[in-house]
Amino acid sequence: MEALARALSGRKGGEALVMGKVLSKRPLRVLAEGNAQDRDSLLAGHSIDPLELEPGDQVALWPIEDHQRYVILTKVVSL
Repeated sequence: MEALARALSGRKGGEALVMGKVLSKRPLRVLAEGNAQDRDSLLAGHSIDPLELEPGDQVALWPIEDHQRYVILTKVVSL
């Protein structure tokens, strides 16, 4: 999963994807780049239902606003 983030990172002129880990469901908290993010600093793509995320789930995040907020793009699972 970390390899996915590395493979998609390094785009010139744009932000790199980062991996996050769901810390809690209610309230929703996600660990991103070593910092716990709460509902105020998280957005989700329309296909993501935050209520379906469980503690321990890995998520792909798009950092915005100088890494102050994150968009949850998708849940990441092992094959």
